[in-house]
Amino acid sequence: MGLEKAYLRAVVENREQFNACLKADKVELIYIDSEMVQACEYKDLVRLCHNKSKRTGLRMPHIWRTEAEKYFTRFREEIKAAGFDAFLFRNFEGEVFFEINDLIGEAEVVLDNTVYAFNHSSEEFISELLGNKKYILTLSEELNKNELTRLSSKLKSETELKVYGHASMMVSAQCIRKTVLKCDKCPSTMYLKDRKGAMLPVKNHCLWCYNNILNSVPTVIYDLEKDIDKISPDYIRYDFTIESESEVSMILDNAGYMPKDFTRGHFKRGVE
Repeated sequence: MGLEKAYLRAVVENREQFNACLKADKVELIYIDSEMVQACEYKDLVRLCHNKSKRTGLRMPHIWRTEAEKYFTRFREEIKAAGFDAFLFRNFEGEVFFEINDLIGEAEVVLDNTVYAFNHSSEEFISELLGNKKYILTLSEELNKNELTRLSSKLKSETELKVYGHASMMVSAQCIRKTVLKCDKCPSTMYLKDRKGAMLPVKNHCLWCYNNILNSVPTVIYDLEKDIDKISPDYIRYDFTIESESEVSMILDNAGYMPKDFTRGHFKRGVE
């Protein structure tokens, strides 16, 4: 499925980004980060999406540890009552936990690019591990466009392709805020300066007790329509992290808009 026909999805991490995606007509499904609001508010966000004829997904933490298991055990009923249309898992542990606890129901199972699938053999392994049930696979950010084109032609699963987002450089349990200041359990964004002077955003995910260090510039490929058409994903996805509401609206609504600074990531690497 080419860029014009692929369904558009977006990941949001705060209410401002959510509001911008809610107003964007072409966004078909909004994934809300599980840390974005309290679990008792999940149902309200799902209702807002459904009122706009949009579907809603819930994105899981990067790392599945005791904090995550306790949280989702405590709020099992709120998750069931919310009526999510999809769950975006970033590891196998989260998917298995939701399966065992009967939290998925009829919702789509979507595996993020952190669940690595570089070839058809890895897809078969994932299918076997998940009991051969249907799932959607997010294509890896570590493959170039030619590798992605070859891979997508062989996959049996439906696929999502990320076309925008600040790539995660490192997920760490060593909290930078706690080291520099003190642990106040308040999620925030700090910045690290690398040896070239680039400022790397560091998001503190206090509910799960880890940091996510992001690339200083977003990876952008949504303008490479011919290349995306060759890959032919079923869904394309925008991952928003540090963007303001106005930036999200510009990226989604303005044809031809490009950030001032960006990277192509691995997409353009390798021999043509």
